[in-house]
Amino acid sequence: MKLAVVILAHTHPPHLERLVRRLRPTVDEVVIHVNAVAGEVYQEARRRLADDGHVHFTDERHRVRWGQYSIVEASLAGLRHLRTLGRFDRVLLMSGQDYPVRPLTEIRAFFEQHPDRQFMEMFRLDQPNWFETQAGPYAPMRRIRNWHIFYRSRIHLDIPVPRRLPAALLPHGGSFWWSLTGDCVDHVLDTLDRNPKVERYFRHTFLADETFYQTIIGSSPFAATVDNDFRRYVDWTNPNPTPPRVLEMEDFDKVAASTALFARKMDPVRSAELLARIDRELLKVSEPDHTGSASAGPGVPTPRSLGAMP
Repeated sequence: MKLAVVILAHTHPPHLERLVRRLRPTVDEVVIHVNAVAGEVYQEARRRLADDGHVHFTDERHRVRWGQYSIVEASLAGLRHLRTLGRFDRVLLMSGQDYPVRPLTEIRAFFEQHPDRQFMEMFRLDQPNWFETQAGPYAPMRRIRNWHIFYRSRIHLDIPVPRRLPAALLPHGGSFWWSLTGDCVDHVLDTLDRNPKVERYFRHTFLADETFYQTIIGSSPFAATVDNDFRRYVDWTNPNPTPPRVLEMEDFDKVAASTALFARKMDPVRSAELLARIDRELLKVSEPDHTGSASAGPGVPTPRSLGAMP
């Protein structure tokens, strides 16, 4: 099985390096998009990971603004870059503040045992769903049906003029982060190539990251292969101070008891003790050294050896 990861990052280069070093012994290729406004993060991340020829940075970088289509554009830049590297059986979309919470060999084995399943939260927006607890422009159908006009990060106009989705798409929603088969990713990119109206439509939606992939996949034969347990631990109910929660040591038991393969969001300072315990008790590996690179432990390649791995 060929396994690839697309990471969207905007902060904390030491943690981004730590994440990539953990993934690389098991993941064949990593593609990273760094927010266009985070120039120093981009340069430092490239420097930290320059020794690994299987880690790639997108030349196309987008200025990602919250709630807008730009985060979807960033993910598509990663997927299109990945397509130039070959064909993959499984593709994971991750944030630069994620971290594995199961041994990487176990994670790979999990995907090998489910070669045709899409691990992604997905539900119909025009049927009962948890978005209904939100009001105003956050309401499920209002997010995708109305015209949403943005000016930078300051102005957001929600114009109540209903629109019709193009290409016979059905409105779906769910979490942005997912683990899809290569065939499913190809379907998404091919749909966009055949129907440019799809991207034009979603540029004027609100929180497109929580509807874009679900709407395309939920309107396709791949809908029957979706497993709603997307195996990511995220705490939206206990903000500290903003949601989603930055995970700390007190969250360890909940993370360990979950079905998650990955957890977010991590902060290199606030999550330091938690990350060390995850390494020690869940991943069974040694902690990174002060540079953020993985130190060698039993069966763990050193950073310099990672670039030579197939």
